[in-house]
Amino acid sequence: MSTKFAALLSLIFIYSLTASSQKNMKPARVVMSNSDTIAGLIDYGEWLNNPSSVLFTTDKNKPASRYGVNELSYFEVTGLEQFKRYTVRISLDNDAITTVAEKDTSSATRTVFLKILQTGKNLSLFSYRDELKRRLYLLDSKDSTPQELLNSVYMVNNQVNEEKQYRHNLLNAAARYLPGDGVIILQINNAGYYHDVIGEICSKINGIEPSAVSATVNPRSHPGWRFFIGAGINNGSLVMFGANLFTGQTTQPFYYPVGSLGADLVLNPASGKLIIRGQLQVTGYKTDAYHFVDYTQYTEQYVFKFRQVNIAFEPQLLYNLYNQKNLKWYVSAGIGFNFSKYPENSMNFTRTGAADTSKVANDSYVQNLRSVWLNGFFTTGVDLRRLELSFHYFTKADVTQTPAYGLSNQSIQLRVSFYLKK
Repeated sequence: MSTKFAALLSLIFIYSLTASSQKNMKPARVVMSNSDTIAGLIDYGEWLNNPSSVLFTTDKNKPASRYGVNELSYFEVTGLEQFKRYTVRISLDNDAITTVAEKDTSSATRTVFLKILQTGKNLSLFSYRDELKRRLYLLDSKDSTPQELLNSVYMVNNQVNEEKQYRHNLLNAAARYLPGDGVIILQINNAGYYHDVIGEICSKINGIEPSAVSATVNPRSHPGWRFFIGAGINNGSLVMFGANLFTGQTTQPFYYPVGSLGADLVLNPASGKLIIRGQLQVTGYKTDAYHFVDYTQYTEQYVFKFRQVNIAFEPQLLYNLYNQKNLKWYVSAGIGFNFSKYPENSMNFTRTGAADTSKVANDSYVQNLRSVWLNGFFTTGVDLRRLELSFHYFTKADVTQTPAYGLSNQSIQLRVSFYLKK
């Protein structure tokens, strides 16, 4: 089983090298550094971080060229996202709780594309995310360069402290454009470092409704959920190993039905490539073995029967290598958290002699079976509108804790799923 699947994985990998280059071209507009405005198409990716360059073409039949901060002053993917070039100060402290230490005021000046979250008559709000963290920027209409809204996080007397300097920036803007407004002051003093919270404050200072914000941030701000159920066939193997008389003699594979249900979190529905999937599946496994010994005066027969019922939770990261509206091809990988029961675990011994026959039954033959165990898995599948056909490979894992011998579990599955909501 593993050899065949290794070959299949190799084919998938080779094909993915070409499939991963597939473009997701969306209508777009760019402004060159010389102020020329050009309409065309941009290869729209996941962009979990702010892009440093984009692939752009004026015609879908022409090859795309890459443009960065040296060539573009602005670009937008129509109806989805807008970015503008600025040279700004970028804080370099890490705000992850696990890395918080003393206050770090280090920064660097860089030319980057800031994502436009809101533009207004008084204030404009931007965001910038890189491998380190996410940052928010505020541009006053009287200024030409956005200022980072800082929120220094560091340790003081073994306590995590958030300095929340961004509130000072917002209070200054409120005093300038909404003097004496106690409601906005209270809102700022309670504001967390979230783009929707700060965006609402900027909307009030700009005198506009949040729904009228010019930049569209919904595609990435609200990841999409979809739900599915499925069924299929499990080709499972239970193999005895170690110092046991049934080692190498267990029957495999056996086929069992599979039932599944799950949910997908599409991180950016506008591109639809990267997905976090959580899935439950229930199936079964079984095996048997027969061992016979002829001692001339008598014979001995050993008959082993084993059955496993398994429920697994399968979190995984899924990526669409080919990504069209009505046809997608994906690969995924994850870890299976398995919960098992063993309704049959018997070994029947029969000794037959010339004068008599004796029998011994053992209904708990394999000892120290795991009720909870882990395995890894890989999946590839095709998504056809609301139907999905998928192939799953589950790596070999021990389901016993016996040091001398035990049983290993391994399987491949073929499933068909139906999306209840997509």
